[in-house]
Amino acid sequence: MSSQGGALRSRVVTALVLAAVLVGVVLGLPASATLVLVALAVLAGAWEWSALLRMGSPAARLGYVILVGAALAAAWFPPPERAALQLLLGLAAAWWLVALAWLALAPQRVQGWSAALAGLLSLVPAGIALAELRLTRVIGAALTLFAVV
Repeated sequence: MSSQGGALRSRVVTALVLAAVLVGVVLGLPASATLVLVALAVLAGAWEWSALLRMGSPAARLGYVILVGAALAAAWFPPPERAALQLLLGLAAAWWLVALAWLALAPQRVQGWSAALAGLLSLVPAGIALAELRLTRVIGAALTLFAVV
């Protein structure tokens, strides 16, 4: 088997294991476990985004992860009122339209600060939206799985 085939196989197995863990956590554990999983996924996303920013040191990358984590906590604690949540998610939807236009019209490399801001504006609302979905009564787990898959 070629090394590419082995790498693909490894990725598929990893994806299947992670999918099984996700389904188990979302359906089998309390909502708080899903919220922890969402927060960890957002922080992992921030770590990966920091690599796109070409930050020189692991400390700088960790600083970005801490910034995203602090923004996530500030947006969630105390849990937002319905109007504030709708405003946050409405602004996030507007941001996604701006980001789409940005990528379509100006796809060249951007300044580090704007890419960092783009990550913050993408990751935090996504985490808040997933958390809010999970906390939806009765079908929150199903909605969360539907959104992730």
